[in-house]
Amino acid sequence: MLYSQLTAFAAVLLCVPVLADDVSDRAKLIGNWQRQDDSTKAATVWLLEMKGAALHIKESLGDQKVSEFECPPKGADCEGTVEGKKASVSMYYDGPALVQLVTKGSDVTRRRFAVTGQGDMMEIEVMPIVGADKPESLHLKRIKLSNKSR
Repeated sequence: MLYSQLTAFAAVLLCVPVLADDVSDRAKLIGNWQRQDDSTKAATVWLLEMKGAALHIKESLGDQKVSEFECPPKGADCEGTVEGKKASVSMYYDGPALVQLVTKGSDVTRRRFAVTGQGDMMEIEVMPIVGADKPESLHLKRIKLSNKSR
C-alpha cells in the first residue's frame, strides 16, 4: 500500500514541471503576429490576447477584419465571425499549442497555433475536417504594433 502511494506521489511530482512548461509556452502565443500574403502583397496580422479567462483572436488583412473570436480555451463553443459571417469556434490547449475548431456553415476547419524557434515565429497548421478547403501551414513573425493599429 505504501509503495503504491509513493509511486503515485512521485508520478504527480514528475508531471508538475511539464505542466509549468506548457503554461509558459502557451503564454508565448500572446501577441501580434504578421504573415505576408504573396498573392495580395498585403500583410495579414493575427492578434492573440487574454481578456480575463477568454482568449481573444482577431485576424485582419490591412484595415479589413477577416475573423474575430473571443472564447475561453476550454473546449466550449463560442460565437464569432469569419469573413463577415457568423461562425462557431471552440479552443483548447494541446500541450503548448492552441487548437481551434471553426465551424462556418457546414465547413469545419482545425487550426493549430504553435510558437517555434526563439519565440518570435508561429506556425498555424490549417486542416479542413469537413469541406473543400486544402490543408496549409502559415508562418508568422512576432511584431509590435502601435496603439493606433489595434
